[in-house]
Amino acid sequence: GLGARGLPGDTVKSQPRRVARGYRHVFDALATMQREEGARSFYRPSYVAPNMARAVVVTAAQFSTYDVSKRTLMQRGGLRDSLGTHLLASMVSGVAVVLAASPVDVLKSRVMNSSLSSSGHQTGSGYNGVWDCVRKTIRDEGVKGFYRGVGPYYVRVAPHVTTMFVMYEYIDRGVEWLISKC
Repeated sequence: GLGARGLPGDTVKSQPRRVARGYRHVFDALATMQREEGARSFYRPSYVAPNMARAVVVTAAQFSTYDVSKRTLMQRGGLRDSLGTHLLASMVSGVAVVLAASPVDVLKSRVMNSSLSSSGHQTGSGYNGVWDCVRKTIRDEGVKGFYRGVGPYYVRVAPHVTTMFVMYEYIDRGVEWLISKC
């Protein structure tokens, strides 16, 4: 699916050590990794599993909270089904996405980064899997270690979630209108 096609970019983007190898830009990194390590380098289990977990968490958080928020704003808040309601509900959904996905993103980045040496090859050093990363993060930083950078994360997520749900509402209305004309 689309997520699998995006994984090579995420692999490169979440590997700050790869920059030390002297890549000129992300496309140079992608081409060099493909040439030197093959396509499988983008789809290592240590990369795929965290990305799949993140996708599940983000999707569950954004869709469930948007719908509940929209209904609550309309039923208890007295708002009507309008652009303003959609914007407010999507902002709440964005907060839920950040709170739910931040721990997964922190773990994903740390596990993916710990599995490579500065030359970009598997080392086995760093974290010994996700649960080791959870344990060490709690031991060293407490639970707040899973929420590093939530402010910038929300600033990045909010426009995406807001645009997605506002468009969803208007596409849904357009489809309903088309169906009513058939």
